[in-house]
Amino acid sequence: MASQLDTTVEARVERLGRYCALLSAIDREIIRPRSRDALFARVCPLAVDVGAMRMAWIGQVSADGLGIAPVADTEGTEFREKVNKLHVETIRNVLSGHTDLETVADAINRGAICRFLTKPWEDEMPHNQIHEAFRVARGLARL
Repeated sequence: MASQLDTTVEARVERLGRYCALLSAIDREIIRPRSRDALFARVCPLAVDVGAMRMAWIGQVSADGLGIAPVADTEGTEFREKVNKLHVETIRNVLSGHTDLETVADAINRGAICRFLTKPWEDEMPHNQIHEAFRVARGLARL
């Protein structure tokens, strides 16, 4: 029993040490004169490399407060590929007010997303697409 507790405590101390190292690395990046986007682009890889996180992304709330636009992530479309590897059974739809056609085309071509839906939309459209994704997932599960 004591060895299990020791292992748990050691794991927590190790994780907290990584978080402290990550915060220190981010502090060093903040004091260097860079643009906001350059800072964000640097922070995500630090979270993975120094913080030992699987992946990282930063999103910005839209001006209308109704959405979140990705600002930076660990590896762009490769970020979504990592999610695909971790959760292969997931049907992915993207609902966005922003359309970066190059990124969207890349994600679709790599099989990262099933559907890309943009604003404006009718209220029932996202609801219908979610139901369709469940229908597809159930069909795949039967295979």
